[in-house]
Amino acid sequence: MKRKIPRQQRAISAVDITLEATAQLLEQSLDGHVTTNHVAARAGYSVGTIYRYFADKNAIFEAMIRSELARQEAQVAARLADPDITTVEGFARVLVAAALTPFKGRVKVRRALMLAAASRRDLAALLDDTLDRLTELFVEAVRSRAADCVRVPPAAGRHAMLRGVIAATRSAALAKPHLLDDPDFETELVRSLVQAFR
Repeated sequence: MKRKIPRQQRAISAVDITLEATAQLLEQSLDGHVTTNHVAARAGYSVGTIYRYFADKNAIFEAMIRSELARQEAQVAARLADPDITTVEGFARVLVAAALTPFKGRVKVRRALMLAAASRRDLAALLDDTLDRLTELFVEAVRSRAADCVRVPPAAGRHAMLRGVIAATRSAALAKPHLLDDPDFETELVRSLVQAFR
């Protein structure tokens, strides 16, 4: 059964409130387990209201992932356009900061959604497409505005560089979340991107 697509502001607000309520529950949960009943109670809605927009908990998770990817892409694009950034390192820090703090820095939310999306090919394809666009924005910003850019990496290098950062931050979120707040970890991730342009 197809779910209602929110068009009016009230419906859009209900969806946003539902996504935020889910994030709060995931952040407080010890094991990442939430139900639509929990979400409805936290959001202040009936379960029926939740089901008007989402078929189940997984549909809520998918909406959260799609929303976060769109938000991050817009935010990174805006930051890469900052005329005050004129070095490879400056541009690299924009990407690394975004990779370290998705979902407003909520590590438990990130972990739960990563696990929920692990077997979803459509969400993997969405992430891959987003990474392709962000990589090209990054490379173009560095190529055209970074005074210290020595070389532009070939297509294979461009494919690997941002995905390497994402893989490292994903691994940290799952196994060593303390690294996400470690300045040395951030520095090493930035360095890995900078080296691609040397």
